[in-house]
Amino acid sequence: MSTRFTAVDERLTSLKTRPQASNENALARIHNSRIGVGNQSLVPMVNVTDGRAITGLPATGAELKLLSGRNTEDVLLALEAPTEGHMVEKRKRLRLMLGLAGH
Repeated sequence: MSTRFTAVDERLTSLKTRPQASNENALARIHNSRIGVGNQSLVPMVNVTDGRAITGLPATGAELKLLSGRNTEDVLLALEAPTEGHMVEKRKRLRLMLGLAGH
């Protein structure tokens, strides 16, 4: 029975975490959209599932092109974005998710 309560508690926590994480990421996207792809620091984003900081994010927009394919996929997964396609498509999608789409 304890396992069932733990599962329910985890689901309730997830229901609280998702909106908070989405709000944090929306604010980060707005800020990042004003920065561009230069060497200014990006505002980090959080995993939409657990609300923790996403590891492996580029520190600046310029560093985006240096991410490995696996790292790019990990970040997209943490943001619950699709990971299919070639590397060019994935980087374009990640730029969009970070708020750098117009840059």
